[in-house]
Amino acid sequence: MEDKTYGYKVQKKRIVGLFPVFLIGAFFMILLVMAFHVTAKDSNQNGHNSGATSGNGTVPSSEVQEEKNIEFLAVLKEINQENSAMTLLNTQSGQDVILEYSGGTQILDKYEKVLSVAQLSPGVMVDVVYNSKTLKLTKVQLTSQAWEYKGVTNWAIYNLEQRIDIVDSKYRYTDKTVVTRDGKLIETNDLHEKDEVIIRGYDKVIWSIDVVKGHGTLIFKDYEDFMGGIVHLGNKETLAVTEDMTVIVREGTYDITMENGNLKGTKTLTVIPQESFIVDMGEFKKPQDQMGLVDFVISPYGAELKIDGTEKEYEDSVELKYGEHKIEVALGGYTTYTGTLNLEEEEKTVNIALAETKKDTADTEDNNAGDSSESSDETTNKDTDNTSEDNKVYEPVVSKNYIYIEEPQGASVYFNGQFKGTSPVSFPKEVGTHYITLIQSGYSTKTYTVEVKDDKEDVKLTFPAMVKAE
Repeated sequence: MEDKTYGYKVQKKRIVGLFPVFLIGAFFMILLVMAFHVTAKDSNQNGHNSGATSGNGTVPSSEVQEEKNIEFLAVLKEINQENSAMTLLNTQSGQDVILEYSGGTQILDKYEKVLSVAQLSPGVMVDVVYNSKTLKLTKVQLTSQAWEYKGVTNWAIYNLEQRIDIVDSKYRYTDKTVVTRDGKLIETNDLHEKDEVIIRGYDKVIWSIDVVKGHGTLIFKDYEDFMGGIVHLGNKETLAVTEDMTVIVREGTYDITMENGNLKGTKTLTVIPQESFIVDMGEFKKPQDQMGLVDFVISPYGAELKIDGTEKEYEDSVELKYGEHKIEVALGGYTTYTGTLNLEEEEKTVNIALAETKKDTADTEDNNAGDSSESSDETTNKDTDNTSEDNKVYEPVVSKNYIYIEEPQGASVYFNGQFKGTSPVSFPKEVGTHYITLIQSGYSTKTYTVEVKDDKEDVKLTFPAMVKAE
């Protein structure tokens, strides 16, 4: 009996001795469990508050673990009615989020008026609320946080700087900025300043650009007769007509009118976005000028003929446009003729005879008479018949010596209107003041005044080289 009692006491003593060890172990186990619980809770809260999505556009699994409403400002990119889902750009994270909607989803305008899904269009900015557990949209409302400019036509885009100027205000856009046309996504590079757009953004960042009216290209063809004129693009724009002309215009219907003097032509064209259109103006041409041939019979031969201020060769018929032309015929030693030629037929002959200027100790009075006339008419300059001593005509003094014309070679030489030959040439010397005219095909006619003295010697003359006619 004593042995049993002793054994019981010993066992009791051992149990009492181990009790503090068990107590300490239990305390540490409790601390570990609490620490794990706190860490898991913090992780879940951080996941809910971020509102971010995974790379594939779905909400991270940490948000599914605890039901919570997530809010963010977004741009509506796409509505998939078949799957009842919306693709939204989260402006905070810059990521796309795909969330489902249902009949229970509130869809409102900024004034709390109820809308249908069909009333939403890609590009609008919305305040979004969704359930983190079900990934379903609770609320989609047109935001009052963002600004919106409608009907923007006075704007400029700078792709390298990722900048857009609206009138005098500057904004930036990003690689994530949503650009749409006709409800479909397009690239920023597809934009042009001729487009009419709706621009939406927050602060100084543009998040959405919606093309209301796009642009097309006009390529002009066969419009040479309009060069130097102008072109009207409806009542939108007026431009100078240039070579290889292409113009970018906003979509729409235009009356395209080209003008150059009395020539005018109009084409009506409807421009479709992203398309090129040929504007063929070939049916509008200047009327062809009617031309006639004029034979000038001028006496003395070698006189210089100018038509409308331009020197003309008249060995052969001269081709002229129908209408009036100013005529001038001149030769040294003769009275210059000026008159008007009215050409109205295919062929015409004009006769012009210059009157020789009388010479004595003093210059005599020039009398210019005559006019161009119909075919075979003769135009003559006549001197006044005056037999007074002061107007007496002196006969030239002929010498036994010669005048030699050495240069330029190959020119026809006229001495006081009389042909003497082709240079180099010589002819009997005459004392006094004389006019030497040099004519060579393709070169300008030249007349020189020379004074020949009675010195009993030959005269050798050299003149400058002939100048090519323009």
